Amino acid sequence: MTREGNANTARGAGEFVTQVINNARAAGATGEITMRFDSGFFSRAVRDTASQGNVRICITTRMSKRLKQVIAAIPEETWTSIPYWLEGGADVAEVKYRAFARDRQDVRLIVGRTKPTPGSQLALFRDYDYHAFITDRQGETLFLEADHRAHAQIELVIKDLKGGSGWNHVPSRYKNANAVWLALV
Repeated sequence: MTREGNANTARGAGEFVTQVINNARAAGATGEITMRFDSGFFSRAVRDTASQGNVRICITTRMSKRLKQVIAAIPEETWTSIPYWLEGGADVAEVKYRAFARDRQDVRLIVGRTKPTPGSQLALFRDYDYHAFITDRQGETLFLEADHRAHAQIELVIKDLKGGSGWNHVPSRYKNANAVWLALV
C-alpha cells in the first residue's frame, strides 16, 4: 500500500496502520496479521494502533542513548551466534526493554550485532554494528530475528524499481499523476 504524496514515514503513522489493517481485513484476511516496520515507524502510536487491531508487530528501534546503554549492558554469554558470511561475525540476543517513556510494561527487544567488514572504516571505530527491534510476537529469538531481517528485502526491491522503471520520479504530490507515470513507463 502506498501513501499519497511525498509522505514522511512518521506523519500520520497510526492512521496509516489503521488503514492497512482495515484493508487487509476487508480483503478477507482472517488469521493473525504481523506487520514489520522500519525505524521511521518506531512510535507508541504505531505500536498501540497495531495492538488495538489485534496485529502483531516488529518495529526497528531508533538507536537512542538509552538503547545503546541497554545494548552495552547485555552480558556476553547472552549472545547467540547466527550464520553469517564472515566467520563468527554475527550474534543475536534478547532482553526486556521499556520501549517508550510512559510505558508500564517491558517488551521483547531483540538485538542483532555484526562485525564490520575487515578493513572498512566502521572497523576502525567499533567492534560491532547493532540492529534492534521490539516485538510482541511469540516464538524463538533466532526465528524472529531472521524474519525481521528479511523485511529489508523489500527495500532492495524498491531500490531496483526506482533505478530501472521510473519509480525514481515517484512520488508526485498527486496520486493520479503517479498512476499515469507508472502506466506509461
